[in-house]
Amino acid sequence: ERVFVVGCPRSGTTLTQSTLAAHGEVTTFPESHFFASLLPNRRLLRWVGLAAQQSYNRLETFLTDSGRRDLLPSRSEFGRTRRSAVKSFTTCLDRMADESEARAWVEKTPRHLWFIDAIEKYVEDPFFIHVVRRGEDVVASLYQVTHLYPEEWGGSRTLQACIDRWNRDIEITLAHQHKRNHRVVSYEDLTCRRDDTAARLFEAI
Repeated sequence: ERVFVVGCPRSGTTLTQSTLAAHGEVTTFPESHFFASLLPNRRLLRWVGLAAQQSYNRLETFLTDSGRRDLLPSRSEFGRTRRSAVKSFTTCLDRMADESEARAWVEKTPRHLWFIDAIEKYVEDPFFIHVVRRGEDVVASLYQVTHLYPEEWGGSRTLQACIDRWNRDIEITLAHQHKRNHRVVSYEDLTCRRDDTAARLFEAI
């Protein structure tokens, strides 16, 4: 099973990932940001289905961070289309899961929330877990962390920017919450009812 954990940053996606990873038949990885690098900027290249050139570099960085550069395909194997690029990406994750004898892998990149359409188009049978946390808590945490570590977050955020980000991400989750391959889990359930929440997620997966 191919599972994507998504949501607004500071909502509890890392907690969700670690909760799922505690299951003996689940394997997980560092954030890949792969789909954020997949779409080219030029409209014509998007129209013909080509992948952005930086998507190969993104896969290389991800496999390096995972300690699995040995899985990196050649550029010719990676291909030029988005479909072939995603196939190379999921093949690497599938192989790492197979080697771990895992029945499911979990990829956690919060921003992949914005790329659900591409994931559903190019990944076979993806399953999404949306993590939602109280807006006030997310905005406060996002504002604080971007001011403490601006270099890691691409600069500090204004309070309004943090509010806008949470609202935008919640709208995306609401648009997908009724699909059969999407589940919404709250941060509060993960912290207060962790065992029951984890059991429901494992059953859904």
